[in-house]
Amino acid sequence: MLNVPYISQYPDLPLGCEATSLTELLRYKGISVTKNKIAKEIPKSPNKNPNLGFVGSQYTRQEGIFQTIYPKALEKTAKKYRPNSADITGASVEDLEKELIKGNPSVVWITANCKDAKMGYWYKGTSDQIWVAKNLHVSTLTGFDKNYYYLTDPALGKYKISKSQFKHVYNTIGKKALVVR
Repeated sequence: MLNVPYISQYPDLPLGCEATSLTELLRYKGISVTKNKIAKEIPKSPNKNPNLGFVGSQYTRQEGIFQTIYPKALEKTAKKYRPNSADITGASVEDLEKELIKGNPSVVWITANCKDAKMGYWYKGTSDQIWVAKNLHVSTLTGFDKNYYYLTDPALGKYKISKSQFKHVYNTIGKKALVVR
């Protein structure tokens, strides 16, 4: 269990779970930074591709827009503060555990409360079409034991989820993670 500080994404960043989760990890690593500073620094996508930057706005819901940023784009901001940070998309839960043992928590793309992912296409039938969890949420993986994973969630606070449920949701969404080293 790593003592990662809880930072609420509310009220300023209702759609900024990614920026807030990264802020939690940077603070844990001793970097004095605010969620609002990180939100301003993360790259913005020039189109609807979350691998290029944040799509939409972290400040207000935009109808018809899948608002998120994926690890590949968020990694740029993490590296500015912690150069050894890495997009580890594709990492197994065992790999995430190995990072935790080394003292390195991860930003993970899951769902709120790790409920089953509601998968589907966004921008269906267009050149921007992507397969996503329509109930996507991003949190911070901060620990594990024999039966549970522990999260420091910018929307919900600190909680634990069964290992089997976390693994199911994490794998379903595509094993998206960013480790801060």
